[in-house]
Amino acid sequence: MLGDPPPGARHVLFVFNTTCAFCLQTLPAWDRIAARLSGESDVSVLWWSQHSDSLTRLYVAGRAISAPVIVGVARKYLRLYRAEAVPVTMVIGADGEVLFGTAGVLSPAAEDSVVSAAK
Repeated sequence: MLGDPPPGARHVLFVFNTTCAFCLQTLPAWDRIAARLSGESDVSVLWWSQHSDSLTRLYVAGRAISAPVIVGVARKYLRLYRAEAVPVTMVIGADGEVLFGTAGVLSPAAEDSVVSAAK
């Protein structure tokens, strides 16, 4: 669905669920981060929903989500990346190492940190 990421790509993951009020508050920050990284060829930005495809489609339909959305991710990956509580923002290196991670609503300084870690 998403295609293969470019070799050496870093991934910015926005982990959310469809009932989280804090996720909703974080959407504008995530959209700004995605816009700032849109010209980076070796960075992929992905939204990672913890809910079903149908719930996620309804949630995304009313919002301007600017990047691909992943659904149906195995719980083991949420545990692996410690992304069980939401919202979570992560930058993952090409080797799978977490380069940056934070939970909660993002401050402007945290937005800058995400972008810096992704570049």
